Amino acid sequence: MHSLMYFKLAAINIKKNAKMYVPYIITSVITIMMFYIMIFLAFNPGLDTMKGNDSLRVVLSLGIYVIGIFAVIFLFYTNSFLLKRRKKEIGLYNILGMEKKHIAKMMTIENIYSYLINMILGLFFGILFSKLMLLLLLKILKAGTGFVFNISFQGLYITFIFFTVISILILLNNIRQIHLSKPIELLKGGNIGEKEPKTKWFIAVVGIMTMGTGYFMAITVDNALSALNYFFIAVILVIIGTYCLFTSGSIALLKILRKNKKYYYKTNHFTSVSGMIYRMKQNAVGLANICILSTMVLVMLSSTVCLYIGQDNVLNNRFPTEIEIKTIFSNKEDSESVSNTVKKAIRDGGYKIDTYNEFRYKTYTLEYDKEKKTFTSSENISINIDKMYLIYFFPIESYNMQTGSDVFLNNEEVLIYSPDNIDIKDEFLIKDMSFNVKSIVENPGFTIQSSGSYMKLIYIFVSNEDIISSVHKQFGDYFGDYLNFSHVIGFNVMGNEEKQTELVSIIRETLRGSEKYKNLTFQIYSKAEEKFDFYALYGGLFFLGIFLGALFIMATVLIIYYKQISEGYEDKHRFYIMQQVGMSKAEVRKSIRSQVLTVFFLPLITSIIHIAFAFKMITKMLEVLNLTNVSLFVICTLATLIIFAIFYTVVYSLTARTYYRIVE
Repeated sequence: MHSLMYFKLAAINIKKNAKMYVPYIITSVITIMMFYIMIFLAFNPGLDTMKGNDSLRVVLSLGIYVIGIFAVIFLFYTNSFLLKRRKKEIGLYNILGMEKKHIAKMMTIENIYSYLINMILGLFFGILFSKLMLLLLLKILKAGTGFVFNISFQGLYITFIFFTVISILILLNNIRQIHLSKPIELLKGGNIGEKEPKTKWFIAVVGIMTMGTGYFMAITVDNALSALNYFFIAVILVIIGTYCLFTSGSIALLKILRKNKKYYYKTNHFTSVSGMIYRMKQNAVGLANICILSTMVLVMLSSTVCLYIGQDNVLNNRFPTEIEIKTIFSNKEDSESVSNTVKKAIRDGGYKIDTYNEFRYKTYTLEYDKEKKTFTSSENISINIDKMYLIYFFPIESYNMQTGSDVFLNNEEVLIYSPDNIDIKDEFLIKDMSFNVKSIVENPGFTIQSSGSYMKLIYIFVSNEDIISSVHKQFGDYFGDYLNFSHVIGFNVMGNEEKQTELVSIIRETLRGSEKYKNLTFQIYSKAEEKFDFYALYGGLFFLGIFLGALFIMATVLIIYYKQISEGYEDKHRFYIMQQVGMSKAEVRKSIRSQVLTVFFLPLITSIIHIAFAFKMITKMLEVLNLTNVSLFVICTLATLIIFAIFYTVVYSLTARTYYRIVE
């Protein structure tokens, strides 16, 4: 065969199969474009001059890996639709005398055509829209114009190599499948699955068990650390369960309905149940993919939107005061010296402050036995996380100073405050030391900087620091013999953020420049300084959520489209037979519409169920990022669900038109 013939034939094939090729090319172009844009943003030189750049770079780099993994899976999966649709055509070529090596050559040229179109357009639009994405990111981050617009040659190179490799692997996989197939198998390639599927009860039971286990883990988690530990396990179990139930569970359910004679022997039910049994065998994996992608979109968008909207609230939770100085000392004299230094800096600078807090405390992570009412150390915190408490020990003088009270405690007496409502009303033990609860108190208002609620909290106020020292000695082997107290000074500065930054710089230079404090371990936080890291992290996550959400939605749309096209060609013959046996055109159309609606909205309903069960676990994970506003997350989740459901319905309606044009 003349070489030019292959090129002409390849071009004709692409044109003839435009309904399948064009969406594939469009999505490939978009995937390449988004991959390049993410690299462009992650390695933009402007990041180096931006506050909070480390957090932002980590988030954007994560986006590169996610898009890369997604591209491999998605492009291989969508290509399988193309190959399946064309197997009959390729089989016909083979029967008419074209050898498989000639078919491989033709497919190679087709692949080169689509590869060149994808790569050229993808990189072109990537460069074109990178400026727009840059401006959007800056807007979200509330940042200036520190970024610079340029063409990322690094991005071009990585994108080119990555997608070239993917294209080669897809081509080799297609050639492998054609090479291993017999001509008669290729001719019947579009009819695979016409035999009634067997009920695989074992897989259905596995699906129920894995999904049930995943759901149980999600609804029983009661703290942030457990949520982090079990989240990915629960996700994997639910994904396995979703695929098992869609592939086998759905068929088992439909066969049970078929055995119900009162239900089955009705015109609409007879045709729809029979049709869906065959449909589910062929389309179960695709429907499961739609379900998983929809769930990912809903989780990603609802959580990132919630974090972005609530970032100011999170910032306030993380930093209760505008300025916090935290030092670690073993004795009160050193603490008082730092306190006097800070107060002098405030006076000398003429700064006006309010909400001044100062206290000393010691923290321990201890395991609590409810039956014995005893706190002990634990070697396996992650395993015993449900029993673990982060305990803050304060001398009573700190409580009295903070609240303006005059409470006196004996050595065995304590005051207790716990936001997690620990069940201690009277006596308890800390290892071998016994204490009596004089009173359960309200939040005294200590402005302790929070880094996320990994475990339950409890404040214990004792008579003096000697008691804390005695507690520490009991755990000498575990926590060490040397006792250091954390000394915290927190306050707000009246005026603008410049005054905050100014005062923090003075205090920081004074402490670092003094010979007296050269061995001092201290941390100084300023809300005005730290907010840039927050905006970078939460803004970056929000941007990534939108970016990846758009990518996953595109994938969902393409899978739905391909399924409508594939099922349109498969139902065309069935549509004709139904009319031949006496059903009216209106009845046939109603029956097929019922099947299509049921099948395509099943993934959406299932994804909503996934979200409902995952809700508690996600809220616990958000606590790690200091977002405790559950009502805000509820609103964001519901809004995301409604918007996505509307979008899903619109996509279905548009793609259904193509389906009906094919079958009619």
